Amino acid sequence: MIDFDALLNAPIYDVFAEPVLYARPDEPPFDVRGVFDHRHLPIEFTDGAAMSAEQVTLRVRLSDFPARVSPGQGDRLQLRGATWFVQDVQNLGEGEATLVLSARSPIDG
Repeated sequence: MIDFDALLNAPIYDVFAEPVLYARPDEPPFDVRGVFDHRHLPIEFTDGAAMSAEQVTLRVRLSDFPARVSPGQGDRLQLRGATWFVQDVQNLGEGEATLVLSARSPIDG
């Protein structure tokens, strides 16, 4: 069996990932690494009006998380001097997940 996480993900994260302080509710924070990205998404309404929204994501290696810990909605992280909240976790397979981030807590709405 091919270990894609070791052969592919590890070298990519060694080049592109940056440090992240990650915290789950009511647990002490821990260090992980992630690849930060943000993009503008076009939104078109049925009446022809258009606008854009920004989607902020962080790709993480699940092997960087402590044993038996997985990223989850509502988790908090410190990255680039800002606090972000995990809105959604999209498992990519092969040891990676994309975390969809928001500057607002899911509890705040």
